[in-house]
Amino acid sequence: MKETETLALILGVIHVWESFVVVKNGSVVLRGAGVRGSLARGGMAPDAPGEMLPALRASVVYASVLPPFGPVLALQPWPLSMSAEGVLPWIAPGPGRAAAAARPVLIPWDALRAVDAQGPLVVAGGREVALCVSEAESALLADLLERIAAAAPEARADAIRDAVRARYGRAAAESRIDAVRRRLPALLVATNALFVVLAALVLALAGVHALRDVWPWFLAAFLPAHVTTVVLARRAHATLHPRAVSERRKLTWISALAPLTAVRAAQAVARDALAGTEPSAAVRVLCDEEAARRFAQRTLADLRTPAMPSEPSDDAAARRVAAWFHAELRAAHEEWLRAEGTDPDALLAPPERRGRASPATYCPRCRAVYELASGTCRDCGGVPLVAFA
Repeated sequence: MKETETLALILGVIHVWESFVVVKNGSVVLRGAGVRGSLARGGMAPDAPGEMLPALRASVVYASVLPPFGPVLALQPWPLSMSAEGVLPWIAPGPGRAAAAARPVLIPWDALRAVDAQGPLVVAGGREVALCVSEAESALLADLLERIAAAAPEARADAIRDAVRARYGRAAAESRIDAVRRRLPALLVATNALFVVLAALVLALAGVHALRDVWPWFLAAFLPAHVTTVVLARRAHATLHPRAVSERRKLTWISALAPLTAVRAAQAVARDALAGTEPSAAVRVLCDEEAARRFAQRTLADLRTPAMPSEPSDDAAARRVAAWFHAELRAAHEEWLRAEGTDPDALLAPPERRGRASPATYCPRCRAVYELASGTCRDCGGVPLVAFA
């Protein structure tokens, strides 16, 4: 294999590698092709990846290899529990997340000091409180915790209820989506042009041309496309995520030094565009009816019958906080479903038996059907099976 062919192969492998997007544990991911079409109703598909990289507390999702490179949105379910008593760095299992292995310690509101967002982490007094999917999410959560801590003790429960329900707001989600629609088309044109230039180089090197024969033409096309991509990416990120300074600095430097990463700049800019939005609400706005129904069904099943273990520890106060917050999440989700015209009880009607022999049971969480009179669902950590009526 000639040196130019080897270089072309290396560039191709790097591009495929860049197609894998690393997201923090707890993410609900929406993927689509193109920007204008993806951000219309029905243009995206939801995914809740499990824990693939435990050491990094991260998961991996696959994006498109070929243009148009549509957005990959990472959404944040609640990463902690709280009540009027305090904050618990634990949340019951749900789409995209697993219960924390360590035994969490309840932090009373009066002891919550110096709340700060450090990258995707929310810390208080040097202690990690939550791992968020992005810097934008951690900044929002840190602000919320500070506001609730500063509120009067008797007002904290209502403040938490309001915060839980505010995440379901359709108007706020649609406003953010409109902002992405305005900022990303120009960046998408630049990233696709940059990809075409780099692909032309790879094809030329894989053919009969030597690098010395094509480099003047390559630089003449590459430099304008690359510089334009970096500048547009920085501007779009500053508009959509004004507070995510460290992420913007990282995006700018990596895009400037690694052109194959710059090709994915539109994905990086759009990824956290819906920070602060409940995943079910975003799925309802961006995905088709069936995908939205399935996701809402899965979320409701997790809230009504969480995977085991569904309690944080043996500590009575921690269990109280977790149970209270879980009940508020369930109430808010069911209220939102009814407002959207969906009956929660009908959504969780028993699955089809599909001709299985009687007696038969099913798991109320994952809805798998069993030919057992009784038992537990191993996939859900031991959730008791329910008999068909």
